[in-house]
Amino acid sequence: MDAQNMAHKILWGNQDVQLRTTRQLADLGSGPSAILVDLMEHKDPLVRETAIETLFAAAGPSAIAPVENYLKSEIDPDILYTVLRKLGETRSAKSQKILESYFDHENEDLVIAAVEGAANVAVGSLGNKLIPLLEDKRWRVRVAALEAIKEKGGSDPGLFGMIRGRETVLAPAIAEAVMRCLDDSDEFVRHTAAVTLGELKVFQAEQPLKNAYKKHEGMHGVIIGV
Repeated sequence: MDAQNMAHKILWGNQDVQLRTTRQLADLGSGPSAILVDLMEHKDPLVRETAIETLFAAAGPSAIAPVENYLKSEIDPDILYTVLRKLGETRSAKSQKILESYFDHENEDLVIAAVEGAANVAVGSLGNKLIPLLEDKRWRVRVAALEAIKEKGGSDPGLFGMIRGRETVLAPAIAEAVMRCLDDSDEFVRHTAAVTLGELKVFQAEQPLKNAYKKHEGMHGVIIGV
């Protein structure tokens, strides 16, 4: 399909035609990036969302700069979620920085997407940036932060102080925050904290895990399992 025909379909076609034609722009590589950036301002949110997905597919990391500027004006939570997911698949310091800026967002789903994405693409330490999330009032956010710590393993020097034999020594502030989650009001947070400490073989966790075993009968299985 030639460029003129595609432009006509995007401008004058119905929604299905606009979406289908917009996706086809990805096959042309980074060339149509300017068109896709323009479509990110389209009045139809589905067209905007499709343009963003297509821009990342066509331009890869080069999509980050226009998307960062675009985020200053977009308020649709579904589109924001799509942007964060795409950033969470694009490894770069800029992606990490943008994702971290959503760690304190009022929309719970956006925070979780940002945390999961940052853990996936981080090129710098997440370290202490995760500590406040372990005390967030929303239990799903606390779980996401624990999962991020577990996923980073020993690869983040801001999280881990040293390796002691086969055991991990978490940085003190992180260790204390994670171990406090063993006594969280939410059962799933408690379980996730225990699994995180167990899978990472955290040296400091031995006694707190024993205490949690005695205090929370529902945690017996998970603690024995780790």
